[in-house]
Amino acid sequence: MRLMELLTTEELRDHILGDYSKIEDVVAIKESINFKKNIPNADDGSYIYADEMGYHYAYCERGNEFTHKLTDDVFEISFWVLDDITTTAAFDYELHHRDGSKNYREVAFEKQLEYLDMMGENYRKRGEIEIDEILKAYPL
Repeated sequence: MRLMELLTTEELRDHILGDYSKIEDVVAIKESINFKKNIPNADDGSYIYADEMGYHYAYCERGNEFTHKLTDDVFEISFWVLDDITTTAAFDYELHHRDGSKNYREVAFEKQLEYLDMMGENYRKRGEIEIDEILKAYPL
């Protein structure tokens, strides 16, 4: 039995969109983010929902589920969603501001951390950890 109640899908959506509102002037939310349970042959995109098991983050493409993560931590699920949004936005920024003097991933990672920092220090710190793990596996 859980010590605290989980948010409903609607409450979870409101929480995540509340954090997102801090960057919505500079980062557009992806239209393919759905705050509902995915179903077989679902449309492409991310699905975020809550049920008795916890908070789910699933990614579907061409009717197949490629990613499905589960947590009972509101920050964790929020980070997964906002990381997805800021990653896309950061690489889009880099593409439109490419100058060749820096590695494209370096520019995108810096921009993503800037976006995450706008939502709060915890988001930035978590982003730094994620980027460090990527760079360990795939150095610049």
